[in-house]
Amino acid sequence: MPGRLTAVTGASGFLGRHIVSELARRGDRVRILLRNPAACPPWAECTPEVVEGDLSPASLRRLVAGADVVVHCAGLISATSFAEFDEVNHRGAEAAAQATLAVAPRARFVLVSSLAAREPGLSSYALTKRSGEAKVRALLREDRTLVVRPPAIYGPGDKATLPLFRMAAKAAFAPMIRPLGGRLALIHVEDAAAAIVDLALSDASGIVTLGGDRPEGYEWRELVLALFEAYGRPRPRMVRVPAPVIRAAAALTALVSHVARKPAVFSPGKANELLHRDWSVSARELGPRPQPVRYPLREGLAHTAAWYRDQGWL
Repeated sequence: MPGRLTAVTGASGFLGRHIVSELARRGDRVRILLRNPAACPPWAECTPEVVEGDLSPASLRRLVAGADVVVHCAGLISATSFAEFDEVNHRGAEAAAQATLAVAPRARFVLVSSLAAREPGLSSYALTKRSGEAKVRALLREDRTLVVRPPAIYGPGDKATLPLFRMAAKAAFAPMIRPLGGRLALIHVEDAAAAIVDLALSDASGIVTLGGDRPEGYEWRELVLALFEAYGRPRPRMVRVPAPVIRAAAALTALVSHVARKPAVFSPGKANELLHRDWSVSARELGPRPQPVRYPLREGLAHTAAWYRDQGWL
């Protein structure tokens, strides 16, 4: 008897690859959307069915036709303009929901969003993620629709957090770049994927936020010390970096990005997110289901650091 068919967008991304692997481990048949299949490394755990295409209506309809579950994970974390963010994070989510409504109206739809969507005024990324959420929830049946908001995700294969690991591996000092008392929830990518799949295969609806091993979050100092500990390094000297310096560095990076026409993760919007005090997750936001945690922070950072070393990224 054929198993459940789950269609996934964003499957070649950092989180998406882990979601595909987790679905395969649960016994799902997985169909994925790839812009360039030849450039995508194969999965060790499975051989998903591939639909070649982008977030166009025709490609998305081919992807979701006959699916029991649709997991829309495609998104941009960096772009050179608001329009680029909006095209993928907002309009892409809308297109995926419309395709599902048209050819798989009984499918369960899961939108992988971001905790940043809780604060849409901070950045183009946050605003377009929030807009995508609103569009999906307006188009699809409430009882078949779930929005999942992960906090900051780290783990093997992540290029966005790699500079922090490089700092911990080599530097004798560390910058204090978050407000005193600010809280930051984090989650290992494997825990994020497992929680998303658990929720996708449940009857949960509405908006559920992932909390990682400590939903109430970590202070920046705790995170930095845990990073240095992952490499067996002594405690670093902490050097406070004022918010205006962080914002000026982000503005300079944005200017270089604009001139080079190449997106940069560190932007004025990302600086706003970094300086925001509260990225903790409340019990109400976590929803009623327990969320699996395989990697508490220190174990997760050590696992990630070992992967970076093994792969020669450091």
